[in-house]
Amino acid sequence: MKKMDLTRLRVGQREQAIHDVKAALLLERVAEEENVQVSDEELNQELESLGKTIKTDIRSSARLV
Repeated sequence: MKKMDLTRLRVGQREQAIHDVKAALLLERVAEEENVQVSDEELNQELESLGKTIKTDIRSSARLV
């Protein structure tokens, strides 16, 4: 088994985390500018779908948001 290079792993995770945060901030800004509204029903449907995808229940998924 190969020994994992933790420094290289951290660098890769950091780069992905930075990308993810920038994408989330960009989407949030676009939603504000376009006055996009999400109803509770739409949110619950999306959480339910996410829960099915990752095989967990909606209460667990809701904590991720």
